[in-house]
Amino acid sequence: MINIGDIVSVKGKKIKGYVIYETKNTLYIKTKDAIKIVPKKGNYFISNKKIYVGEDLVGRIWERLDPK
Repeated sequence: MINIGDIVSVKGKKIKGYVIYETKNTLYIKTKDAIKIVPKKGNYFISNKKIYVGEDLVGRIWERLDPK
């Protein structure tokens, strides 16, 4: 699970920073330039070599994707 203070990047977007706040549907990520508000739905978050999907079309929330 991604926690407050974790360094994350968003797959497919040029966003990399650390999580400062989380709501049910969004993450607030502090980058070197600004605070980015990123919706969980439809985005993949990469943190410490783990990949998390925010919410896929089936509705699963924060489920870890294992490459096995």
